[in-house]
Amino acid sequence: MGTAEGMVVLGANARERTIMEISVIELVLRHAVQRGVLDADDVNAAVERLWGARATFLEATKIPQTRPQQKESKMAEALEEFNEVSTDVVGLLNRAASSG
Repeated sequence: MGTAEGMVVLGANARERTIMEISVIELVLRHAVQRGVLDADDVNAAVERLWGARATFLEATKIPQTRPQQKESKMAEALEEFNEVSTDVVGLLNRAASSG
């Protein structure tokens, strides 16, 4: 029983880290907008997509185990979106870094 509780705590900590990491990325990107090296619309779109992918993933975690295909499909959708937006975010960060 302690293990199950530990897994829940670990899961909560992982979610908190994800939130914090997205928040840190968002701050860095917004700072680059303030410096004038990134477009605010590009950053807003990327940040919205990051948070949206996270929300979709959290929705998937709430789908009961009795519907495994639906759960797996929703998780795959969320991770695919997260991978796509991560590529875009890497591009934005590289652009900001190379701007001097």
